Amino acid sequence: MSIPWRIAVLALASLASSPAGAVYKCVGTDGKVAYQDAACPKGAKSTGVELPASRPPPIVPGSTPGQSEADRLNALSAASERERRARELAQRIVPNAEAALAAQRAQCAQAQASADPARETYLATMAEAAEKSGTAVPPGLFTTIAERCDARESELLDALDYARRECAVYQCWRE
Repeated sequence: MSIPWRIAVLALASLASSPAGAVYKCVGTDGKVAYQDAACPKGAKSTGVELPASRPPPIVPGSTPGQSEADRLNALSAASERERRARELAQRIVPNAEAALAAQRAQCAQAQASADPARETYLATMAEAAEKSGTAVPPGLFTTIAERCDARESELLDALDYARRECAVYQCWRE
């Protein structure tokens, strides 16, 4: 059998094996799930989806009645992912960021209360002298507790602000 005939036979076999109106669930290498009317691309894990023919599919908010089944499933998957992210932000990410900030503030207050004032003054004086003389000093060598606390608090505030802004985008209302 020549090569063109083999290709034709393989093409007919693949058409015969995929039912009309079939929907494929494709899981990409990045883990994202997509539903489509055609077979999955190379490298994606493919699963055929059995669809009940007895009742019409429910309309997903934002979908249209003339939409293909694959488009409807993609819209449903995207809506589900947005709801999951909003729930994760409201229940875990924002509260954890707030708790980390509160813990950092408490830890810094305790560290500053128990700090040796003479050592802190010495560190601040040495850092100032090194800066004035232009001496290269390794970063953090003369860092005071207050400076370390301020830097870490700034990082935590940025993370909390980002999580709150993302929460506002997803409209996750926290109780």
